[in-house]
Amino acid sequence: MKLQTLIFFVLLSPGYAWAQDNKFDISVQGIPEGGIAILSYRNTDFDVKTDTVKAQGQPSQFSGFILEPVLASIQFRDSAGKQLKYQNFFLSPGKTAIAFDAVKKSTTIQGGPEQIVYTKLNSDLLAAKNSFAGGHMVALVNDIRAKRRKGIPDSLFRKESIEYDSLWQLWEHEEEKLQKQFIRNNPHSLVSVTSIGNFVRSAEDNEIAELYNGLSDQVKQSRAGMQINRIITAKNNGKVGVTAPNFYQTDPDGNIISLADYRGKYVLVDFWASWCIPCREENPNLRAAYEQYQDKGFEILGISLDDDKEKWLKAIASDGLNWKQVSDLQGWKNKVSEQFGIYSIPQNILVDPSGMIVANNLRGKELNSKLEELLGTE
Repeated sequence: MKLQTLIFFVLLSPGYAWAQDNKFDISVQGIPEGGIAILSYRNTDFDVKTDTVKAQGQPSQFSGFILEPVLASIQFRDSAGKQLKYQNFFLSPGKTAIAFDAVKKSTTIQGGPEQIVYTKLNSDLLAAKNSFAGGHMVALVNDIRAKRRKGIPDSLFRKESIEYDSLWQLWEHEEEKLQKQFIRNNPHSLVSVTSIGNFVRSAEDNEIAELYNGLSDQVKQSRAGMQINRIITAKNNGKVGVTAPNFYQTDPDGNIISLADYRGKYVLVDFWASWCIPCREENPNLRAAYEQYQDKGFEILGISLDDDKEKWLKAIASDGLNWKQVSDLQGWKNKVSEQFGIYSIPQNILVDPSGMIVANNLRGKELNSKLEELLGTE
């Protein structure tokens, strides 16, 4: 199959409207004896809700309420709790039928229009993946898995593993291009706005905005659409050349620290966490820069995405971080990280004495070079 045939996909009519009846009913067949099915979705409050049903003599049932079609997931577990299958799907108001085949470890899902689009997207992406590089990538991974099942040490097929990793990186780039083409060709589908969320961390900010702006007004006004719009707005807050919005958060002792406290100095706002290995590896570089330039008007303000205070404090002490640290201990829901559209760490922004952002994501030698440029070496 030629890759360019993927770009057609299913176009929804501009007049397509989401169901007004917000109730959904899901029938589930094929739950193993003694096993369970677990459904996860966002309800009418847009909170993640999880429901569980057990195997019954007749199809098991899920029911609930959603405001609009949402990306959901279902997983099947056996009587010992082992996960047999995990499957994403689009849940719409109305009826959905899910059948699980325990032998093939596969699911069949029949739902609303968005599920039809979603199934087609995934089917075509899978076909493209299987044919990528003439099918060589898939053949490689199948061969590697077969050797591991036989107990053959990885050291004996390292060359194949390296080749596969290289092909996989190329495939990820190709898959991203295909998904972006799908989004452009399907502006009326909620599958498109959900797909944009896949690129928040990897795509350039202007490309995310371009994909979003191409969506229909109805999709933009959906819950998922408004969330993407908030992300775009937040990411703009961290761009070079804009005045950084002020924020407040507490330090380990409960003292309120604000960005405005640092006016008149250069301050590196550093987003990190105790569990983030790359962050911890970068801390010695930050410590060296702080020691060298602190007396010249340079400060660092650490924003932790931790949710465990003890682990946060232990990391501060272990890494010798002698600058101010703040956190609301909400993990990825940290209010300051959301304010700046931070969806991966480590990240940082450098704010000048007037409050303007002059650089971002400076690490190692790049940070030293920038500070030398701004503050000198003497």
